[in-house]
Amino acid sequence: MINIDDEWDERHNKHIERSIANASFHYISNIKSINFDQSRNIDRNLILRLEECSFVEKNENVLITGSTGVGKSFLGTALGYQACIKGYRVSYFNTSKVIAKLKMAKADGTYLRELTKIQKAGYYNI
Repeated sequence: MINIDDEWDERHNKHIERSIANASFHYISNIKSINFDQSRNIDRNLILRLEECSFVEKNENVLITGSTGVGKSFLGTALGYQACIKGYRVSYFNTSKVIAKLKMAKADGTYLRELTKIQKAGYYNI
């Protein structure tokens, strides 16, 4: 006999798994695995506030900057995973690929449709 709570948990977990798969992340990441070593100069309190995903509700942007190899994509992916867990739809894009895609859409007349698609997805720009 299946317990109602077990059924709900299973459906909820499947929904999260589908959301993560649909986001097309390049690798697995989560907030708990971020290295907050002092040499990395990452504000732990800021990251923990971002983990709540209130920026999504407020339609605010998060811009992650830094030199090559410092973990911008890892951090962005961790925030994206957290947003999936919180029930938001996420699409993972590399900035240069998004710009190239928008340029092509502008050339073939599908620019507004492409912008709408990105907007509906809960867009995360990495």
